[in-house]
Amino acid sequence: MKSVGAVPVLAHPLTVKVQDLRFFIETLLNVGLMGVEVEYDYSFMGMHRTPDEVRDLIQDLEILHTGGSDYHGTVHYTELGSVTVSTEVIDSLQKLHSGL
Repeated sequence: MKSVGAVPVLAHPLTVKVQDLRFFIETLLNVGLMGVEVEYDYSFMGMHRTPDEVRDLIQDLEILHTGGSDYHGTVHYTELGSVTVSTEVIDSLQKLHSGL
């Protein structure tokens, strides 16, 4: 992904079906993962999970914390812009991208 200018980010990690999510993320870090989607609304999938769970899981990893509303046009469960991130996250993402 990096070779074509993309910053690899793991989207909605609490939906990943693995026994050890922390180990999975660390493994992906070793092969080029640069970010994890922390801010995400899991409630539309009927999941009673929160961004704090992701934040706690990756707090000591050197990785970009991203977020998004997972909006896909006319077929969607959340509203565009319903989940936001700070401008610092956007700045960090731009810096990572420019370093590819």
